[in-house]
Amino acid sequence: MTRTLFLLCLAAALFSAACESAPVRRHTHERLHSTLYLQRSAEYPALCRQVYRAAAEKLDAALKDPQWSALEGQTGTPAALPPAVVIDLDETVFDNSPYYAQVVRKDADFDLKQWNRWVVRAEAQLLPGAAEFIAAAQKAGVAVYFITNRDARLEGFTRLNLERRGIALDPKVDTLLMLGETPDWKHDKSSRRSFVALTHRILLLIGDDLNDFAAIGGLDEQQRKAVVARTAAYWGDRWFILPNPGYGNWTDDIVKNILDDQAQLDRKYDALRPAPDVSSEEMTELMKVPVPLFPIQLYIEAFSLPAKPQPPATPPPEEQTPPEENKTPAGAEPSPEPAPPAE
Repeated sequence: MTRTLFLLCLAAALFSAACESAPVRRHTHERLHSTLYLQRSAEYPALCRQVYRAAAEKLDAALKDPQWSALEGQTGTPAALPPAVVIDLDETVFDNSPYYAQVVRKDADFDLKQWNRWVVRAEAQLLPGAAEFIAAAQKAGVAVYFITNRDARLEGFTRLNLERRGIALDPKVDTLLMLGETPDWKHDKSSRRSFVALTHRILLLIGDDLNDFAAIGGLDEQQRKAVVARTAAYWGDRWFILPNPGYGNWTDDIVKNILDDQAQLDRKYDALRPAPDVSSEEMTELMKVPVPLFPIQLYIEAFSLPAKPQPPATPPPEEQTPPEENKTPAGAEPSPEPAPPAE
C-alpha cells in the first residue's frame, strides 16, 4: 500500500512539473479580436471613410489627366478609352463581419457551405464611404466594375445584395465579374482586370488584399512585400487598400495547405515574431543605460490667494455752486440783516 501511494505521489509530481514547463494557452479564437475590431471599434469606419475620401479626390485628378492609368503596363491608347474604376466587394464594399462573428461564436473556422448561405441571404451592409464613392464615380461618368472571388453561381444573390443597399449596376453591361464566370477567371484577378482594360481606362483600384492590385499567385511573404515596395508610387495615388485583419492571402501563406484546424493554429503561433522576455536582472541593467536629456513638462496645481482688501470707493465730490456775492448797487442802501427768529 505504501509503495502504491509513493508511486501515485511521484506520478502526480511529474505531471505537475510537466504542466508547469509547458506554456498554458488561454482558450480563445484567432478571429475574435479582428472581428471585434471590425464591428466595435470607431477607428475602422474612420479608416474606411478616409480611404474612400482620398480615392474620390484622386478620381477628380485622374479624370483631368488623359494619360492616367492604374493598371500596370496598360497597352494600346488608354486615353481614347472611357474611364472606369475597379473595386473588390468583400471587406471593401460589403461588411461580412456578422458571418465571422458567427464563426467565432461557434468556435469554428471558415466553412464554404455556411459562407454561401450567408451570401444567399444577401444581407451584408456597406462599409462606410463606399456608397458615396460609387455614386460620385457614376455621376462623373465613370464605369464601376466589381471584381470578386465569390462563386459565379451566386451572382444573382450578390446583385440582390447590392440592389438592397442602393448600388445601381449597369443593366446592359456586366460590371460584376465573378470567380469562374469564364474558364480563365480564376482566383488570380489579373485576367479580369485585363478584361476591363480592353474597353476602359482603369483610373483606380480599390480592395483589401494584394490580389486586388497585382498578380501574387504563389508568392511568399517576402516576395509579396517586394511587390508592395516596387509599386510604392501607386499606393494612395492610384491604388487604395482597406485594412482586413481577419483573412487574405497573407493568412493563406501562413497555413498553406494544412487542413487540420489544430495544426493550422499551431502554424499561426509559430509564425509569430515575439520580443524576447526581459528578466529582472536584465531590467536592472537596462535601467542603468543613460538616456538622452529631454525637457520636462512642469505641472503647477492651480491655487488662489485671498483677495487684497480694497478701500471703499468714495463718490466724487459734488460740484459746489458758489453763492452769489451780495452785491449792492451803487447808491442803494444795503439790505438789512434778517431778523432773528421769534422765541
